[in-house]
Order: sequence, then C-alpha cells, then structure tokens
Amino acid sequence: MSEDETERARRWARWLKVGLIVGLIALVVIIIYSITSMFWAVRDVQADVDTAVSSVTDGDFTAADEAVGELVTSSTELESISGGFAWTLVSALPVVGQSVYGVNVMAGSVADLAVALQPVTAEIASASSTSERIAVVAGSAPLLRELSSAASVAESRVAKLDRSQLRFGLDDQARDLEAGLPRAAGLAAELADASEVIPGMLGMDGRRVYLVMLQNAAEARGSGGLFSGYALLEFNEGRPTILEANTRKAVLDDETVPKVDEIPYRSVADAEFASLWGAYLGEWASFNISADFPTVAELAAAGMAKRGTPVDGVIALDAYVVQALLGGTGPVEHRGVSIDGTNAGNFFTRDLYALYPDFPDVESKDQLALGLMYATIDSLLKRPLDFPTLLESVPPMVSSRHLQVWSADPIEEAWLREIGIAGDIASLDPATAVVSFNNSTGSKLDAYLEPLVTYTVGICRYESESRAGQRQSVMTVVLDNQSPAGLPEYVDIRLDDPSAPSGSNSTLLHLYGPAGSEFLVAFENDRVPAFARTSEIGRPVWVTQIETQRGEQKVVHYVYAEPNVEVPDPAVIVSSTAIPVDVQVREVLSDEACEELPPTIPEVNALVARAGV
Repeated sequence: MSEDETERARRWARWLKVGLIVGLIALVVIIIYSITSMFWAVRDVQADVDTAVSSVTDGDFTAADEAVGELVTSSTELESISGGFAWTLVSALPVVGQSVYGVNVMAGSVADLAVALQPVTAEIASASSTSERIAVVAGSAPLLRELSSAASVAESRVAKLDRSQLRFGLDDQARDLEAGLPRAAGLAAELADASEVIPGMLGMDGRRVYLVMLQNAAEARGSGGLFSGYALLEFNEGRPTILEANTRKAVLDDETVPKVDEIPYRSVADAEFASLWGAYLGEWASFNISADFPTVAELAAAGMAKRGTPVDGVIALDAYVVQALLGGTGPVEHRGVSIDGTNAGNFFTRDLYALYPDFPDVESKDQLALGLMYATIDSLLKRPLDFPTLLESVPPMVSSRHLQVWSADPIEEAWLREIGIAGDIASLDPATAVVSFNNSTGSKLDAYLEPLVTYTVGICRYESESRAGQRQSVMTVVLDNQSPAGLPEYVDIRLDDPSAPSGSNSTLLHLYGPAGSEFLVAFENDRVPAFARTSEIGRPVWVTQIETQRGEQKVVHYVYAEPNVEVPDPAVIVSSTAIPVDVQVREVLSDEACEELPPTIPEVNALVARAGV
C-alpha cells in the first residue's frame, strides 16, 4: 500500500472514530433526553391517576372526567416515549433493559384502561343529580363490559412481566397494577351486571313503587326491629317521588297483614314456622318476626296489596342506616330537631324518648321520627353526596343486615341475593348459623341490651353410625342488660308482665341451626330453659325466652350436632341489633369421641371454658 493510500486509510479511521464518538455522544444525549422525558412522563401519569382516583372518591365526576382525559394523553405519551428508538436499544441491555420494557408495558396497559374508562366518566359527568348518575350508569352496560375486558387484557400483559427484574420501584408499581387490575375488571363487570337490573328497578321500563320500612332496633324483631314508620317511594323514568309517608301506628295498626292461611304459605312462610307464629304474622307490629327478610318482605307486600297500595319491592332500614346516609348527605332537621352522621343511631333508639319530654305521647314521637326519616330520604335523592364517607359507612350496614332490599321480580331478587343485600337465609352457606332476637315486652330496652355470640366448633366428633360424620358444637349467646334507671315509662314497660320489676327485659332468642343439624340441649346459666323447636327455609330453628333484670347478664348455651364440614365465612350471622354484636368463632375441631348422651351443665361449662369462651 502506498503512502497516500495509507494516509487515506488513517484519515478514514480517524473520521470513523470521530463519527463513532459523535454518534455515541448523540445516542447518550438522546438517551438522557429520553430518560428525562420518561421521568417527567411517569410523574405525569402518576399525578393523573391520583387526581382521577381522588376526584371519583370525592364525587366530583366533572374533575374525574377531565383527569381521565389527561391520563389518556399522559399514559399514551409515556408508552410512546418508552417504546422509542433509544429505548428499544436500551431495552436490550442487561440490568436496566427489563425495567424499560416494563415501563412500556405498564404505560400501554394504563393507556388502554384509561381509553376504555373515558366514555364512562364522560357519561357520568354529564349527569347533574344522584338519581341521574344512577340512571346513566344503569344504561352503560356495553361501556362497562368494554372497560372490564380492557382491564382483563391489561392484567394479562402486566402478569407476564418478571417483577424480580424490575428496578427503580417499578416492581412495586407492577405488583400494585397486577393486584388492582383484576379488581377493576371485577368491579366493572359487577356494575355492568347491575346496569342490566337497575334500570327496571328505577322505573326506566315502567313505574315502580317500593315500601320503605323504618325499623326500630330499640325493640328487636327478627328482621331487625319494630316496624315503626313507612314511606311509599315511586320511581318513574328514574325520577323518585315520595307518594305517602306515615307511622305504622297512625295508619296501619287498624289493618292487618293477610293471615298466613289467606295466601299460599309456601310463597310466604314455612308451614311449621307459620303454625308457631301465625297470630303474630298477621299484625303489622310483629309480622317481621322472621330473620329471613324475603319472608318478611313478601308478608309486607301482601299487606300493602290488601290495603290497595301494591308495591314492587321492600326496603328495610333502621336508625343506623339513616346515620350512615347522613354522613354522606349532611344533617337534616324536622320540628327543630337536627340529626347527622354522628348521632342519628342514638337519637332514634335512646334520645328520642329521654331528651324530648315536649313530645309526650307515642304518636308525636313517631311523627318526629318519620319526619326525620322523610328528610333523610329527600336529602339522599337531591343533595350532593360525600362518596368517600358513604363508601366507608354503608357497606357495614349491609353486612350486619341493618339495610335489606327485596324485589318481587325474580331476576332482580337473584341479583340482590348475589350482592348480599337481600337478607335471606336460602343463599347462605348451609353450614352458616343465624342468630336473631325478638322483643316480647313492648319496651324499648333493647337499645341497652348488649349481645355477645360465640360459636365453639367441634368439641368432639361422633363415631356412632347414627351420627357418623357429625360433630358436636356449642352456640353461646350472652345478653347483658345495661338499661339505666329513670327511663320514661314508654321505654321501660312490660306489656307481657306489668308486675315485672323496672328495667327488666324479656327476649325471644332464635337460633337457625346449620342445615342438617340436630338440637341436643340448651342451658341458661345453670338451668335448662323452656324452648320451642320449629323450622324455616330448610333450617332447624330453636327458640328460647330469656329474661334479664337491670344490670344482669344471662348466658345461654345451645348444644347441637352438625355435619362435620369446613367452617364457612361467615360462620354466624346475627340480625341487626342496637348495640353492635361481638361475634367470635372458636374452632376446636377435636378428634375426641362424643358421648351418646347430651352433655350436662357442668360438662358444657367446662368445655366452653376450655375453648376460651
């Protein structure tokens, strides 16, 4: 090679080196720019997500719609940036490559979800009232199913990421997405299912009328409390109207619920249950003795039909539901009395009687209570709602059966059972037991009756052929009478026994045993009480009457044989009580063989003491 050729080769080599250096510098600059851009894009996406979530939980759907629109833009931009030329190169590098790829996948998943969510938030933002928003959601089934599908697809994409290879906190974000996306898909699907039922319930397909039952937990009933007031609520094209509202005493007590023999008992109450309680099932003050709300609701609907005001459904609520709702609507006032999300429960069950002597008779007290309930329903339908408070306060009311809903439409009723608001026994796990209370005095002392329920599971197992595959268990119910002295006569009364001492109470304790269980023996403190045996909804029902004096605590043990199956969750349901019940489940599940004869009082006391009751 000549000197000129050698020199030209050297120059080309130098230029190549310079070019490579320049190219490398350019690539570094591009990467730094991309890093900076992606850093800010990630922050933008996170900020938009936070804004969207907070806006929805605050009930500001206009702001939520705007935030979702911003999220569509920011997440799409992040997906574009993280999928650009420079990042395609970087994604091939060790250590950081998987993190870059992870950003791209997660950004794309969020973008797809935001795009599917945007039409839903836009529809909701266009509504101006709570009832309109419900109607909008009710008509959004196709959009909600698309949203559910988008969340499921995004979940599958994120699930393929190897979180162990992600750096810079991306592993935590991927974990949160992987956990949150299935919930989003499930919630959207549930809302879509609801949107296929709710339009009819809101009168979008024709007028609907509901009986709203106000139950007073201060006088216990199987479905929650004494039926003290009512409203007939109409929905027509989604618009609510209160047609009629009054106290039970003022209007309904001169009427009767149809006697059980006037209507097919199979559609309302089991024959054996009806034969035991038939007289009570025909009176508005006591017809809701059952813990199975569909039974109660069908009786109520039959009674409303008999008086010429047929209803399509029944909604039962009590003072604690009113309190939960007022937390989301703000206080209401009637006749100079104000209640809110902190005091409504105590007001209706205690203060209404003790603090307002200027309402001396029963009717005036009931009218005050009804006026406040009417104001609560009106505020719920018309006022802006505090959704975070409602989301926190209302679900516990459903799980504890303070709020129950029944529909005459079988499809709607099936949906209500599916979401757990039907208050029924039929859809419960067969191994779940139900405890309920009925006041038998006419007093309001149940506002001061503190219950404790303990289920001691499997003290022993049966080996004999007649009970093979069964175990022996104990349901312990403690009733603590905390009624103070000096209560008004209307509160502290014994219609069943006028000679009983002041402050005493009498409670019918009902235990709906697990399906297939067999009652053995019951003990009240150190005696065997009188009890009745019946059945309802395929369950054995055992009823005991317990009397407590002021300051006295009674302990009742039900001992029974039951199928030896897995303990369900929940294992025990207690109908709503004025004082929240403490439910404890103690799984002994002993392999010790059961004796053929039922245990004695000392043996039961020793067994439950050993179990920690």
